[in-house]
Amino acid sequence: MSIQRRRMREILERVRSFGIVGEADETWPQFLRDWERGCHKSRYVQEDKTDLTHLPLPRIDLLKTDRYMFGSMQILRGCPFTCEFCDPPFGRRPGLKTSAQVPAELEAFARAGLTTISSATKGRSS
Repeated sequence: MSIQRRRMREILERVRSFGIVGEADETWPQFLRDWERGCHKSRYVQEDKTDLTHLPLPRIDLLKTDRYMFGSMQILRGCPFTCEFCDPPFGRRPGLKTSAQVPAELEAFARAGLTTISSATKGRSS
């Protein structure tokens, strides 16, 4: 979310200084399991891009929903275009969530009391 961009940039610059930027959808759960057993490694590397169809529903129930106007969801990672000036962080082969995952996330937003931009603009003429 753009409102968090300054803090995110600070975090990314710090992480990049260690040379450890990458996806963590698979490595983070492995780290947590290892940490609980007291045998964590100093470095975890996720070799392949994340298969978005295997991601669990986000824990929207953990959000302080009174601090958000809308819910925000990510259904795609990557970019299929080959612009010479761009190097997309998630690669050139887009990953896409399934048609079952998207409405499930929207329902989770509704249960949490958040609207989405599409539901907030429904009924408005273009």
